Amino acid sequence: MFEVSRGLIDLDMSFSSTVENIDRVDEEAMKFLARMGIEAEVFCIRLAVREGLLNAVNHGCCGDPNKIIKCGMRLKDNAVFVEINDGGCGFDWAAYMGKELKTFTSDSGRGLAIMRKYCTDIEYNTKGSRLFLRKEIGDRKVCANRVRKQGDIVVIKPGQDIVASMAEEFRHEIEPLMKECPSVVVIDLAGVEMVDSAGIGVLLSARTCANDSGSKLIVINASEDVCGVFKAIGLDQLFNLLSA
Repeated sequence: MFEVSRGLIDLDMSFSSTVENIDRVDEEAMKFLARMGIEAEVFCIRLAVREGLLNAVNHGCCGDPNKIIKCGMRLKDNAVFVEINDGGCGFDWAAYMGKELKTFTSDSGRGLAIMRKYCTDIEYNTKGSRLFLRKEIGDRKVCANRVRKQGDIVVIKPGQDIVASMAEEFRHEIEPLMKECPSVVVIDLAGVEMVDSAGIGVLLSARTCANDSGSKLIVINASEDVCGVFKAIGLDQLFNLLSA
């Protein structure tokens, strides 16, 4: 079992306690970090999460694939927060917390030492069944070339058709930057020949974010066909739409 919930600035997973699922979590984590525009500290975050999950599988769940592990990742205040809950009986984490990595020559305690080394903060609940990690990151990279910042202006230029196959990924790219309350958001539709209902949903979401943050949103370089779609369903009344 492996279930994933991808939010605006968070990622939640529930999965069977197997080492194979650790690889799946790692894949989801890489996608999440890329989507959030995080370029630095990716190795540190991935390694710490892997070590936390290995402890959860091997010790918290005692290798029982019928047990469920929950892992969540969130971006807040220039830091990535990770929570891992194995629901097990816990362990005496305090006995290992003060030891240095170089003292470990057995299999016991290395994972905890690595997490301490690569994370800004690490905490367990009293029982030792729930792990909390925090890793500070530097300034985020603006995602790909589709979104860029020019001072207090965000320019969104998809450069391709805004359709269902790319809509969700595109939504996750633009919404975090919209939350930063730019003064102006420009959606440049140059090169966009098709916008389907899913793509319109992304643009409406961007408009909602702009309204919530007090930003002015402008759509430029819309083709005649795209303008026709907006007018056909009344969206020309909601968007400041400038044709190509």
